[in-house]
Amino acid sequence: MLSYGGVQFASSIFLAFLAYYPLVLLTDVALIPPAIAGLLLSGLRLFSAAGDQAIGIYINRASIKGGKYRPWFRRCAIPHAVCLAAVGLTPGFGLGGKIIFAAITLALCELFRSIINMAAMSMLPYMADTDEERTKYVSFSTAASIGAFFIVGTFMMPLVGLLGGGFSRVVGGTWSGGIDGQRAGFALLFALLAIVSVPMCLNAYHRLSEGSYDATLVKQPIAKMYAAIIKNKRLVLFFAGYCLFATADAFRNLTAYYYVANNLGRPEFISFVIMAGVITPFAMQPIIPRLLAFAKKETCIIFGLFAASALNFILPAISGGAAALLVCAVLYGSFTALSVNLVYAMVATFADEMRARHEMQMSDVLSAILSLSYKVGMAIAGGAAPIIMAMYGYSAENAMQPASALSSIKALYFSFTAIGMALSGAAMLFAIHQKRQKA
Repeated sequence: MLSYGGVQFASSIFLAFLAYYPLVLLTDVALIPPAIAGLLLSGLRLFSAAGDQAIGIYINRASIKGGKYRPWFRRCAIPHAVCLAAVGLTPGFGLGGKIIFAAITLALCELFRSIINMAAMSMLPYMADTDEERTKYVSFSTAASIGAFFIVGTFMMPLVGLLGGGFSRVVGGTWSGGIDGQRAGFALLFALLAIVSVPMCLNAYHRLSEGSYDATLVKQPIAKMYAAIIKNKRLVLFFAGYCLFATADAFRNLTAYYYVANNLGRPEFISFVIMAGVITPFAMQPIIPRLLAFAKKETCIIFGLFAASALNFILPAISGGAAALLVCAVLYGSFTALSVNLVYAMVATFADEMRARHEMQMSDVLSAILSLSYKVGMAIAGGAAPIIMAMYGYSAENAMQPASALSSIKALYFSFTAIGMALSGAAMLFAIHQKRQKA
């Protein structure tokens, strides 16, 4: 399980950066206008979402010496590391050159990250047979992923300051240490993260083992697989619900830095908010598998989504202070961890159902669609958030943001998250209703 968690950690480094700080690097450091940066991030996620389908199909069809999924860890370890290091670079090109460079490096890094992550997800049905065992694997890999989010979310900006020539407090949304120091800090930090990712991928290749596959099930026509998925209303609602979850969660993560720095006026507090939001999910990982003895996976997922929604509706009305924000981060992290863990376990359950009902081996295809759902959600939020902020007057060059910009940031951070989580829970609830109709 340690090796499985390690490869998930490696593939989550870039994902954690995309969750928290892509706009900081693109707008405040590379000086790309916010609207263009938002479109760039949306385009990246849509490209990646479409690419995931091709990756899932190729992995489903490929026959590689050494296993069906493990060899991808070795094949992608170095390319992923090189692209990850390149993401942190901000060459002194003109605006057009900066946009092209950012688009290429982000797209290539996301491509190799997706291959690694999809291979790891697709292995799950063949490494364990029961829900309890699979949930343990998912909990372990989730803990590793949370570790990556914790390190990147909590320490990225302080480390950028240290590596760039000394820690500097954020002032008015920009780093007072100077843009050259920021560029050097991002470049060095991403190079270090890239180096760390390589041994984790190679270790997973050497230590993980795969089960056996039925070649007749693997070679079913791809069109037939997707047709079976589309006709399954439960699956369609499940993926739609996960897309809504990803949209809501991305709104919250992308605007966390701006809310803390501008609305609270305490930019240094962002590390504590992120820390509070990831430590609790990490601590919950040993508990989540045991909850299955008391409630079904579907029930736990729905509870977590509706609880996260209610939290983001209620807490801003009670208090907008720093202490309340920490409490919100802890509870939100707990509720979403409960849902996300069991969503990944549900994919293995769906793969079993499709294999039994349609004689199709499609864990890789289902993993690709789950990734598509997540990235479409991130694309929606990644494109909408900076555009909405800019429409209401936000600019990185402002020493103090106008009241309209602060209101838009608060709405994105709390209200958009609450609405998205509620809609996600409703979709999951309907998915369960479809199951009960057929039972």
